[in-house]
Amino acid sequence: MLKKIIKNLETGNYRVEYREHCDCRFNWHLENGELDCVITSTDGDCWFDNILIMDDLGGKRIATYDAYFGLTVQITDDEQEIINAIKDSDAYQKLTAGIHSPDANNDLHDRRKREALVKWLSENDHLQTYVYYPRDFANEYVCVLLVLPHYYLKADHLQIPAHWYPKNAKEWAEMFLQKDTDGTKYDIGFELVNQIYETDYRYYNPHTDMTTSYGGIKNFFVDLQPAEADLKARRPKGINCYELNKLTLDYDGTIMKANCIAINWGSEAAKEARKNGNRFAPEPEPEKEPEPKVTPEMVFERYSKKYGIYIWQGIELTLVQDPFLREDDFGYHYYYAAAIDRKGNGWSVKWEILPHIVIDTHTDAGDHCDWANPVFAKMDEEEFYLYL
Repeated sequence: MLKKIIKNLETGNYRVEYREHCDCRFNWHLENGELDCVITSTDGDCWFDNILIMDDLGGKRIATYDAYFGLTVQITDDEQEIINAIKDSDAYQKLTAGIHSPDANNDLHDRRKREALVKWLSENDHLQTYVYYPRDFANEYVCVLLVLPHYYLKADHLQIPAHWYPKNAKEWAEMFLQKDTDGTKYDIGFELVNQIYETDYRYYNPHTDMTTSYGGIKNFFVDLQPAEADLKARRPKGINCYELNKLTLDYDGTIMKANCIAINWGSEAAKEARKNGNRFAPEPEPEKEPEPKVTPEMVFERYSKKYGIYIWQGIELTLVQDPFLREDDFGYHYYYAAAIDRKGNGWSVKWEILPHIVIDTHTDAGDHCDWANPVFAKMDEEEFYLYL
């Protein structure tokens, strides 16, 4: 048999097959803010190797090569001669291919580990999976697990940072367990976020000085700033309010701690909360000073600063708009503007076009009339200033 084995090695009459086996159990869990996996096995039977087979010898297994024991001959007779013959042939390179180091894991082991992580993430659906890239490099990223409260519903609103990218369980697991390749070295971080902010629509009970949630759609935020902006934008009425809470969550989604940060009160709720000495109750708004009553003289002075004062038959007038061009029933052009007197009455003022002026786009409106001397004015409406 030794001669046949050596001849087959010299002629290439053999084949090398890859084998792998894994009976490991993978227990994924969160501990001390990290994602960890405890690997156990019933009999420690997790291995991979390459095996040398010669079909013309009845498919006999001649030798194996693995990361732990190296080259092992399966035939007891002439063992050393067979080892020497294998090492002197191309078969040795094929046997060692893909067997890197004693701590290498087989592909089946890695695949089952990844599948176990996907299953664990899918079962713990209160954990949301994201990644972000601190330096915008594809091989440098942080895998994020966001813990949501157990009462979170799909209808609720969740606002995440703009630079986070959502991933499904399979995508996230593949990225988290990504190994370096021949051409790429990966820098993979992990971040567990178990503190979030919540704005909730609530009812204030003045007898207990406590708020009670209406249980409707809630709004959750990873960052405080958008949560504060959302609270400020709310408009509660009456005895209702919106409450901004900071939630610290256990890994299973239960609330370990809830701190009220701020409350946006309805008017009645704020009043009752102040009576009860609630520390979140707002100070009463200072009474606004009544605005001064608008008088005709005030309005006249305001417009006269812009348009000046015209005297028409002993009555002081000031315009309240820029004069504009009009045409009468006979086709003649003139300028018109509304005005008021010191009593606030509304007037119409008219200017004629100077005889030598031709109205077109090439002439300046300032030259069209004798603006200091309107040709006509009449009072149209009393107390017109009230509309200005």
